Amino acid sequence: MDLNYAVKDAVDFSNALRASAGNYFGASKTNIKLFHTDYADTSNWPTKYNIQQTLREFGRKASAQDYLLLYFSGHGMNYGQPDEDFYYLTAMATDQIEDDKTRNQHMVSSTELTHLIRQVPALKQVLI
Repeated sequence: MDLNYAVKDAVDFSNALRASAGNYFGASKTNIKLFHTDYADTSNWPTKYNIQQTLREFGRKASAQDYLLLYFSGHGMNYGQPDEDFYYLTAMATDQIEDDKTRNQHMVSSTELTHLIRQVPALKQVLI
């Protein structure tokens, strides 16, 4: 699924965050990882694997005094009965949420995201 402004929004948000966080914390203490589909190298695409690995890496490096800010610009869907969950669709996802393989390999559920975020020791966390 392609959105007209998702990449532009993510890049603009990243640039604004980099400028303000760099001024507030210092550039050497600011770690921003930007994923989007305009990169030629898919290792920088917003895939489930890349999101998981980045949050795990942040979890290993962060301290309680750090900040974690996640910004998602894209599609998401609710799925599942009776315990419905919200799924963030990554770059490799299709809208075939009923397909277990697609959902498990290419979508990040709110439950999974919550688990990953809880592994980051930063006490100040924001999801946008």
